[in-house]
Amino acid sequence: MNFLGIIVEYNPFHNGHLYHLEESKKKTNADYVVAVMSGNFTQRGEPAIFDKWTRTKMALTMGVDLVLELPTLFAVNNAEIFAFGAIHLLNSLGLIDCVVFGSEIGDIDILHKIADVLVNEPDQYKFLLKSELKKGYTYPKAVSNSLKKYLNITQEKQEILTPNNILSIEYLKTLKKIKSPIIPYTIKRFKVGYHDTAIKGNIASATAIRQYIKNENALFFNVIPLEIAQIIEEEKKLGKGPIFIEDFEKIIIYKLKTSSKKELTNFLDINEGLENRIIEVLCNSASLNEVMLGIKTKRYTLSRIRRFLIHLMLGITRDDIYFYKELGPLYLRVLGFNQKGREILKKIKKHCSLPIITKISETNKLESTSKKLLDMDILAEKIYGIAYPDPRWRKSSLLYREPIIF
Repeated sequence: MNFLGIIVEYNPFHNGHLYHLEESKKKTNADYVVAVMSGNFTQRGEPAIFDKWTRTKMALTMGVDLVLELPTLFAVNNAEIFAFGAIHLLNSLGLIDCVVFGSEIGDIDILHKIADVLVNEPDQYKFLLKSELKKGYTYPKAVSNSLKKYLNITQEKQEILTPNNILSIEYLKTLKKIKSPIIPYTIKRFKVGYHDTAIKGNIASATAIRQYIKNENALFFNVIPLEIAQIIEEEKKLGKGPIFIEDFEKIIIYKLKTSSKKELTNFLDINEGLENRIIEVLCNSASLNEVMLGIKTKRYTLSRIRRFLIHLMLGITRDDIYFYKELGPLYLRVLGFNQKGREILKKIKKHCSLPIITKISETNKLESTSKKLLDMDILAEKIYGIAYPDPRWRKSSLLYREPIIF
């Protein structure tokens, strides 16, 4: 039996995801598929457009067998920490044979070479990096230039530090560092870029799809499977979405206005005087969007700023991140499964030392360190619930759901 692991957000599930899922199964001859999925907040520092239960239903509908939640602390973080958490979780299962991820390069050998350089940092690479930094390039650009020169990457593979390549490299770095037996594969990202905002043909980026849903432009139906369109329409009728970061505007502005400069520096990435810039921008902004655009610089991207705002809203401090990023996920939170997923869970219980959580009432299984990490997930659910369009779904009693059985 061949167990495939994939790392996803499905925000929302679209034709590109279906291509990745089907090609991954073919490439690895997989018998079972386990997805590690972000919960209600995502790596880009945004609320998921539909909650994790809805997106779990999407995954199971389209062929995933078991969905596990990536704890919020890892899910809403930079590529290194996101990848660390996701790979650790898959590795902890004790039965995953392979992992498949998308990349712009689509060449696992090149990605392996890049990851090896970044893990081992040979002297020649460090010399090249120092030279590039002296030229005034930003650190990411200097790294990209140095890697191209060190590895003599050809013209057709010039794009290195693009979003999915970065994640791919971080997955490989973690696999190497923990000496995982999981075999990695990559699939070239199909047709569109990560940040593309237009819908043309039958494939589009999740970024574009979310914008079209927000604008109530029906063109997004062209780039998602029919089954997913039905789920989205059902959730909209129920008043459970779509949800966007603007739905948390008052909470975030409140947190910003009631935090001192010193308190702001307790959060990841808030240093080098950025806290002063935040306070200044806040005084001259009338909306969350104005705040984010005012803080944004070449170094501090919107994704980085949004992640800070979500951390602030959820109370996830720099110390929390530094502590847990050394440990990895400390439990398995099951979001949903089908019959094959039930079989996987039985096997996991024999191979995995981590506690398996299917009900919030099972938190007595956890030690205090693990429980604190899970408490962050629970708080994220509570906060996310505030934004449901229909107030009936905002009751906390409705949040603690058992896994979806498909």
